[in-house]
Parts: sequence; C-alpha cells; structure tokens
Amino acid sequence: MDQLDETSLTPFEKVLLGHMRSNKTAIDDLSTWVGTMQEYINNNNISNSQLRQENARLRTKVDDLEYRVRERNLIIIGLEEQPNEDSDSIALSLCDLIVGRLGVGCTTADLDQVRRLGKPRADGKDRPVLAEFITKRVKYAIVNSAKKLKGTCYYIRNDTSEQFRQDRKVLYEYQQGMKSIGKVVKMVKNKLLVDGELYTADELETLDPSTFERGAVGPQPTKPSYTIDVEKQRLAQARWQKIFNQMNHTPGKKRKAEEQLQKKLEGGLPRTSAS
Repeated sequence: MDQLDETSLTPFEKVLLGHMRSNKTAIDDLSTWVGTMQEYINNNNISNSQLRQENARLRTKVDDLEYRVRERNLIIIGLEEQPNEDSDSIALSLCDLIVGRLGVGCTTADLDQVRRLGKPRADGKDRPVLAEFITKRVKYAIVNSAKKLKGTCYYIRNDTSEQFRQDRKVLYEYQQGMKSIGKVVKMVKNKLLVDGELYTADELETLDPSTFERGAVGPQPTKPSYTIDVEKQRLAQARWQKIFNQMNHTPGKKRKAEEQLQKKLEGGLPRTSAS
C-alpha cells in the first residue's frame, strides 16, 4: 500500500494536513455517535410499540369487563325527586314510568338496585337515576320503547363509563369522515367497524392515514416522542460548527494552500512504497 511522503510537504502544508486528519477523525466520531443514536431510537421505537400494544390489550380487557358490569344498567333522566325518598320509592316511581309511558311490563322484582347519582343539587334539579335490572330482556324492551318518550321531560340512556363516551365521540368524527369517502362504517360499542375490520379509538388515532383511501379522516395521528441525550447533541453540534468554520471561513491564502495540498494528495506528490 502506498503512503504519502510527508517529507516533501512544507511546514504550512503539514499543519493543514494535520487539520484535515483531525476533521476526518471528528467526522468519524460523529458518524459513530449518529449510528449509536439511531440504534437507540430504533430500540426505543420497538419498546414503545410493545408497551402501546400491551397497554391497548389491557385496556380492551378492562373495557370489556366494565361493559359487562354495566350491561344491565340504564340511566333515567327526568324522574321527579321526592323529599326523603329511598330506593323502594324510587323503584316504584320508575316502574310507574316504564309501564305508564312505555307500555313495558316491569315490577320492582325486575330491578336489582336503584339509586340517585351524585349529591343533592343546590338548584333543586332532579338527579338522574341509575337502575340495574335483573335480566337484559326487560332492559332491552325498555330501550326499544324509549322513542315513546320523545317530546317529554324524560330521557333514557345506557350506563357507560366516561372513557367509553369519549371513545365514541372520537369514533363519531372518524365515522363521518369515512362515510364521506364511501367507506362502509358502523359503530359497535366503543369500536368502529370499517369495511369489515374493527378499530378502537386509539388504533385510529395512531394509524397511518394512507391506510384509508382519499387521505386522512378524523383527528390526525400523533407522532411518538423520543428522549435523547441533550449534552451529546450539543457537543455534536459544536463539533460540526468547528468543522464548518474551518472549511468555510479560511482566509484566502490558507484556502489556496489547502487547494494545493488537496491536489498533491490526489496524486501530485511523490509516494514511497510501504514495505
């Protein structure tokens, strides 16, 4: 292998050669650091992805369990609140409403628990009633007849968690957007059925919009954040700045000498054969 005969260089050229070698070492060090950081980011991405998947799996399991617990419940809004009422009197009033307004057979024997939600209100407004039914048959009969309450002060809805309602709010935005681009979409509990595939709100928020035709729909997906070593980043930037200054802010005489040295390095200098 040929080696450069440095004896033919002037003192000034030797200094420049030293600077160029130093710059190459700095660039090599920086390349190594960039590679290390890329590996760290890739590993971090894998770790974050695994945590998100596990979190989504556990959350789905908890949501399903909570849904089952609330599945036989209904919340009734507008039922007049009486002074010193107890669960028995609330149950009787509720049965009267169900039989009289909805035409659905219901007795207190069909109710497991009945109670008001929250503390008494200072403005005197009636608190909602949470009713837990013995069987889902009676509950569904009430839900199917709830349209008869339209135009009255009464309102009946399913008992769902705050997270469930938030998920459906997000899913509704996606549902409207996907319908506008011709997708077959249906909301199933707290999931969205899109062209035969079920998606949760979390999955849709992190999904690549290109998954669906004609661009993004619903809220834009969030980008994951990464933690990096700020001090290493600062040192790398300083090193690059030093290299930049050496390469771009050299006085004319020094620049000309660098160009001459570069020509010599490309083949203009006599070389000795390495033994």
